[in-house]
Amino acid sequence: MIPTSTLLRAVRLANTVLFLAAVGVLFDHSVTPAMARLTIDPHWASGRRGLVTVVDKTQDPAWHAANRRAVESWNRAAAGTGLRLTWTAGSGACAPVSGRIVVCGASADDLDDDAPLPRQGVARLALGPDRNHPHLDSVVVLECADCGLGPARRRVVAAHELGHALGLPHRGRPESVMYHVGGPDGPAALDVGELGSVYRHVDAGDRCGYFDARIGPLCF
Repeated sequence: MIPTSTLLRAVRLANTVLFLAAVGVLFDHSVTPAMARLTIDPHWASGRRGLVTVVDKTQDPAWHAANRRAVESWNRAAAGTGLRLTWTAGSGACAPVSGRIVVCGASADDLDDDAPLPRQGVARLALGPDRNHPHLDSVVVLECADCGLGPARRRVVAAHELGHALGLPHRGRPESVMYHVGGPDGPAALDVGELGSVYRHVDAGDRCGYFDARIGPLCF
């Protein structure tokens, strides 16, 4: 017969193990996702990044050319990440649309918005309702319509703001397209690396099996 004291110790140990397991589950499902949302740059979810449409409503052929070039350059930078952009001209109100990057013209006065430096473009990001992940739902990019920018500067602004629309923050290195006052007119090597680090993962709900591998109808 097992002594009562031994049984009590076993029960206490089992209760302790169950309590720690419950705390671990709670941390994993609430605290960890919340922390991840704060530390990971906003990005398009894996289930939506296969075809993100850039709707250009600037009604300006010069901005159209700059924005199309920006889309092409970021597509090259995103090779192997599953992220793919497509450009299309649009019209109508400048309003956010779920699953879209809407690009509009705006006056210099509207862009300044009490910023310390004059702005020639700005990206306004909106996150989706899932508070466990910093997934983008829509983006509105405003580009200056009355700043008298030449083609070269437009290419810089377009590439920079589209980088923001993909979730990349400002960088302090002038060789980066995300340099705070605008660097080159397309992603540099460090921008390609950062984009890859943001988009290399596949969200759990979009994975095909544990290894995200598919053979015919089977997932592994």
